[in-house]
Amino acid sequence: MGPNMEEDLAEMVTSYADGFERALVATGMSREGLKDRLLDENVEQCPCCRWWVDSFQLLNDDDAIDGHCDNCRE
Repeated sequence: MGPNMEEDLAEMVTSYADGFERALVATGMSREGLKDRLLDENVEQCPCCRWWVDSFQLLNDDDAIDGHCDNCRE
């Protein structure tokens, strides 16, 4: 991990299908600890498809949380 571990974690988790698991192994964090760190970086799991995305993707066109990421909405 580089000097900004949070950005590196966010990139890893959103870039790979197994990114969350990779981040757990790389950091040794607990699942809850990693989720908290990712939320600090505005990354969370889509409740529909379970993919990790930037939080803004969970907002619809009216800026309301609708439980779907951009991919699920298409």
